[in-house]
Amino acid sequence: MSEQLPDTVALLGLQGAGKTSYVVAFFLACENAADGMCITQYCDGNREYLNNLAKRLADCESLLRTAQLEPGELRLKVRLTTEAAEQQLVIPDLSGELLRDGMASRRLDEQLDQLTTGADAGMLFVRTDRVIAAETLADFNAVMERAGQPAAGTPAPERPEDWELGLAPTQVRLVDALQELLRRRGPRPLRLAIMLSAWDTQSSTGLTPAAWAQKELALL
Repeated sequence: MSEQLPDTVALLGLQGAGKTSYVVAFFLACENAADGMCITQYCDGNREYLNNLAKRLADCESLLRTAQLEPGELRLKVRLTTEAAEQQLVIPDLSGELLRDGMASRRLDEQLDQLTTGADAGMLFVRTDRVIAAETLADFNAVMERAGQPAAGTPAPERPEDWELGLAPTQVRLVDALQELLRRRGPRPLRLAIMLSAWDTQSSTGLTPAAWAQKELALL
């Protein structure tokens, strides 16, 4: 017996990570029967939202980011191959700002909470050309020594005056969000895939996606 595909897939990631583009591309692939995929039934969901974005993509226009109050949702019954059984897929498209704002306010958005606690699997999107890298204490001390200002050993303040959430390393922000989402799920595990978007910008590294993630997102 073939493995049962997940019914509800949570798309997660910070703003601009590529979630909406993926949803639209998947929707168009199903509509055009790419690789044997086909839509067997349109169910409830924001189809107008997807149709509008699909038209923008077909016209080679940039896709508008998902507004916090206007989530899109792909809810379809599909066959992912010509021989596969019919599956209902629910792939909500929530704004990446929900993760960002949750870290700042330490409050989990209700939409995001309902999505992740009820999801069967998740896809975590990371835009490879917008990763804010982590700077270790050893890196900082090395820079100070080269500048002729070695660390004096005084305790660092709890929060530097010039620090803000936007300066937090990308992987730290994602790990913080995932820890909270998994805590809310309780003992139920979450199947998770890391989706690296804008991968063409990393072609010069010579790394495979897995090797790049291990190097740049070790904490994640």
